[in-house]
Amino acid sequence: MKQSATLIFQSTLAILALTLSLAVLTPAALAVAPKAPVKPEPSKATESKTIESKAIESQSENPTSAASPVADKWALIVGISKFNDEKINLKFAAKDATDFADFLIKHENFAPDHVLLLTDDKATRKNILESLGSKWLPRLAMPSDLVVLYFSTHGSPSDIDEGGVNYLIAHDTELDNLYATGIPMQDLVHMIKGRVHSDRIVIFLDACHSGATTADGKGIVRVSNVDADAVVQGTGQLVISSSAPNERSWESKNDSNGVFTKHLINALSKNGAATTLGSAFGELKQEVQAEVLRDRAQLQTPVMRSKWQGADLALALPPVKPRQSLTFEPSSDDQPADASKQANASASSSSSSSAGATGGAVPTAFSKGVDGPWDSNWGKVTLVHGAITGDKPVKVTGYWIQDSDKNRGVFRSGSFDPKTGTLKLTYWQNWNLMLGTATFKMSADGKRMEGAWKHFGIAGDPWIMWR
Repeated sequence: MKQSATLIFQSTLAILALTLSLAVLTPAALAVAPKAPVKPEPSKATESKTIESKAIESQSENPTSAASPVADKWALIVGISKFNDEKINLKFAAKDATDFADFLIKHENFAPDHVLLLTDDKATRKNILESLGSKWLPRLAMPSDLVVLYFSTHGSPSDIDEGGVNYLIAHDTELDNLYATGIPMQDLVHMIKGRVHSDRIVIFLDACHSGATTADGKGIVRVSNVDADAVVQGTGQLVISSSAPNERSWESKNDSNGVFTKHLINALSKNGAATTLGSAFGELKQEVQAEVLRDRAQLQTPVMRSKWQGADLALALPPVKPRQSLTFEPSSDDQPADASKQANASASSSSSSSAGATGGAVPTAFSKGVDGPWDSNWGKVTLVHGAITGDKPVKVTGYWIQDSDKNRGVFRSGSFDPKTGTLKLTYWQNWNLMLGTATFKMSADGKRMEGAWKHFGIAGDPWIMWR
């Protein structure tokens, strides 16, 4: 909870596709390919042997540094211009995402069904987390594949959250309830590292939170941009961020795109299919800086960071073993007016029917609530809530201590419904920066609750409490 990742997704992570035909690059000089190795002179044999030994050690510690063909290619592209909270709408973020997805398909040899595009009302918190962490990429990307992740949206600084956490802003995020509705940067980093199985991942982050919110600058209130170094350390791959940590990422005054994405596409196109990320980044950085300085007298400096070494990647490199994709059907956050009315009417009817069956009375066991200590299969649990009045739900907080390692987790928010005996909790595991939810159903005697925990919307193991 106290490890707040400098946020806001503006950068992005690009993974190098290691092919035997590409020249080897170092992270510090991705734009310049070294010459072919020269046989060392006899007097330098010892030094050469030492260098070779270090190179072998580096490759053994980091499997992405071993040169190998790209088996298949996948991309998750997210861009949000229209939010539920209309006052933070952007002009071109959704178009940026659409244009970049089209570019990958038409010019970079990505199969159409290998590129998942989520924009506006399709880019909800649920859809983003499911596609990245459970239902799409984790079921498709293999270690030898290339994965491209692209995010264009707002981000929030850590100092506007009670827990000091950075958030990526989804379509349905509520700015006054970031904890429950935003996407924590720490969770996203952990998900990329733990659930996307590819050894080669490129992340493009076009999101920052510097300056007051306007329709042509990404960010919620004033602080700084996401730190590309922090993202790299969390994923071990390659990140290209749209600006430095203390800068804003701007949308163009001259074209219907963000400055970063416009020049990213142009730079990747400059030398056709042979364009590498290293050479493209040099062009991208120069053009972005020049346009923003000319039009706004401000600095915007794209940043590329990586702990990974290997051959400089050409995104257009054709996959050598393409496979079949899976269908992901994103749910929409917006319901048609008539559908909403039907849903409300159905809920009202169900509620009335339920009340008629029980006579409106709250079971005695449920009326006592869940306040107090509980034992559980995941350790000692303590729940806290106020007095229950009639059948009105009460807010619940608390904590638990895991038996195995004595780590303490916190229930940041929750509710107990005395009418149904249902307990819903949102929790935070500060030892591994995991955010999750759990739902329980109380037994008729009020002495047992059965449920299950979920991370990132992914079902986990049963969680049972008793007292």
